[in-house]
Amino acid sequence: MEGKEQIIHLGKVLRAELERGCDDGAAAGGLERFLTNWRLGADGALQYQPVRQALELLAGYTVFDITTRRARVGIAIEGLRSLFRAAEDRGPKTGDRMPPAGARAVQHSTSNIQHPARPLALNSPIEEVPGIGRANAAAFRRLGVKTVLDLLYHFPHRYDDYTSHKTIAEMRFGEVETAVGTVSDVRTFGTRAGRGGIEVLVSDSTGDLKAVFFNQPWLARQFQVGARIVLSGKVTADSRTGMRSMASPDWQPYTDDELVHAGRLVPVHPLTKGLVERGTRTIIKRVVDLAAPLVEDHLPEAVRERAGLLPLARALAQIHFPDSKELLEQARRRLGFDEFLFIQLGVLERKVLWQAERGYPMALNEAVHEEFLGKLPFDLTGAQVRALEEIFHDIGRPVPMARLLQGDVGSGKTAVAAATALQAVANGFQAAIMAPTEILAEQHYRGLKGLLGRVRVPRETANDQRPATNGVAGEQRSPFVDGPSSEALVRQAELEEIRQLLGMTIEDDLDGQGVRVALLTGSLGARERRKVLDAIARGDVDLIVGTHALITESVQYARLGLVIVDEQHRFGVEQRQRLKDKGFNPHMLVMTATPIPRTLTLTIYGDLDTSVLDELPPGRQEIKTRWITSAERD
Repeated sequence: MEGKEQIIHLGKVLRAELERGCDDGAAAGGLERFLTNWRLGADGALQYQPVRQALELLAGYTVFDITTRRARVGIAIEGLRSLFRAAEDRGPKTGDRMPPAGARAVQHSTSNIQHPARPLALNSPIEEVPGIGRANAAAFRRLGVKTVLDLLYHFPHRYDDYTSHKTIAEMRFGEVETAVGTVSDVRTFGTRAGRGGIEVLVSDSTGDLKAVFFNQPWLARQFQVGARIVLSGKVTADSRTGMRSMASPDWQPYTDDELVHAGRLVPVHPLTKGLVERGTRTIIKRVVDLAAPLVEDHLPEAVRERAGLLPLARALAQIHFPDSKELLEQARRRLGFDEFLFIQLGVLERKVLWQAERGYPMALNEAVHEEFLGKLPFDLTGAQVRALEEIFHDIGRPVPMARLLQGDVGSGKTAVAAATALQAVANGFQAAIMAPTEILAEQHYRGLKGLLGRVRVPRETANDQRPATNGVAGEQRSPFVDGPSSEALVRQAELEEIRQLLGMTIEDDLDGQGVRVALLTGSLGARERRKVLDAIARGDVDLIVGTHALITESVQYARLGLVIVDEQHRFGVEQRQRLKDKGFNPHMLVMTATPIPRTLTLTIYGDLDTSVLDELPPGRQEIKTRWITSAERD
């Protein structure tokens, strides 16, 4: 077995530590210092999983309580013993000698010993993290942390800056400072409430510092006279002696390698009931050390170099335990880059999937469009004309349009929407416009009725009011012989009821060729709502304007070909998708008056082609968008 002598030496020290009651005294300078030095000379011993597991279990040994120490040392010893047991089961090989008597010392059994855990993987359940415990694992799950990868992305929400090391004499009262000193005295004290605490006197060449820990008498076992420690906390004056003092500071034994709880930028992670800050930090440090190197970087090295980004594994390590403020910012930049990259990939994928579907091509009816322009009381701006050309090109293709129309208030978005809806109706389809509030929906309803009024659209049944024919094309049934059929009479009655419901006059209907616009909101009466829904389902309504009511299950469309969403930033992706699903891949136009920078448009709305109305109609006042704070409101 390669590295056998090193493994035996490790087993002897662990056995000695267990026999001493796990007081961290089996090796000079403590067990963690021993393990650091042992790793440097481990040679081939590190290739064995039980050896690596033992080192993982004992990382952070100094801050563990006695019960945890005993359990972990026992598990580590049992893992090392399994190596020799496996060798014995295979039998000795030529030139291979049985382990000396010292190796038998690792064969300690205890009721707390568990079988060695599997090596950590990114998808390992949180319960498999060495030493996490059932209660901590349950608390992490309440935070949504279920796997090792989840814990790697459970980022700190702030950092305590303990990087400024000073001598005790240099520490200023009232400031948060960090000092390295030697424990010169440890005393316990009691309180009137029956709870105790400890006072630790720490010294360096310039003076003394008293650290007081309330309600934690068990900490006395953690401080040994002569040991060097690092403390970080707010400096106050002792009420009796006036010497520098800290109340319940963050601390840890001083080591030549990495600090975790003091003397650095100390991370503060989101917690929940059952998690303690110091213990949580220790667990996360262990996971970061073990699992961060396992994360595969999805960015090629050439891309990282071109963008000046850290490797992902290093960014994850630095975001949790940054070596400096500069590296912390670099880690944030890398992880922020990833977030925007994934958003862009998601929206681009949505665009590809959207345009991979078949849609309804709508031919431009120039006669209808010219009649619409002739009815307008104003001329379209150049920006409106340009936007309509882009929209008409999109809806003429056999793939569903996905376009964002952006323009300030008063730039004429409603006129563009009306012209687009009119083309859908002229092609025999229905159009739906969804607004976020009933007030805005009603404004659209009134405005669109005015814009589309008196514009004729061709229909398959061009005149719903004409008497039905006797079956011969162009031949009209004689009213003196048979009269209109019962079906025609029923149909005429239905259309008359719809016209009354929609507030249309005979003149508005234009002999059945007028655009029928309905308002559908949550406040509509039950009887009226039922009639409007029936008319929408039969296809008797061309343009439906409403709020979220448009996407409820009760609304069924006969042939929905165009969806227009106003103030789209106030609707979620799922809400827009539900309206889209009401038809067979209808064209979609979303409108917003909120100024969106081009970079944000490309990032968040990358699934949408963009048209911008950057001109105001003549006579309109300039629209200014301002941010007013509450103090400036009056």
